[in-house]
Amino acid sequence: MEKHISKKCDVRGCKESARFWIPTEKLSGDFDLKGAKTHTFFLCSEHCEMFSYLGEHEEYVYLNPETGRVRRIEIGVYACRENCPECN
Repeated sequence: MEKHISKKCDVRGCKESARFWIPTEKLSGDFDLKGAKTHTFFLCSEHCEMFSYLGEHEEYVYLNPETGRVRRIEIGVYACRENCPECN
């Protein structure tokens, strides 16, 4: 019987065990992966939940797999003023 080999969550500063993974080999967007040693980014349950959360224009979660940093950017709904009939 083979022994379980645990993986650590790759999010910077996280010490939890990984339960999920993201393939990063074909990742594209705002940056190119230049120094990545692996094409797999491991996530614990809590950090995986951050990416699977589907809010209503509330936050954008950004992952840089080379540095292990996860950033959250608030996305607000624009209104020129609180009581504008067109914006609201």
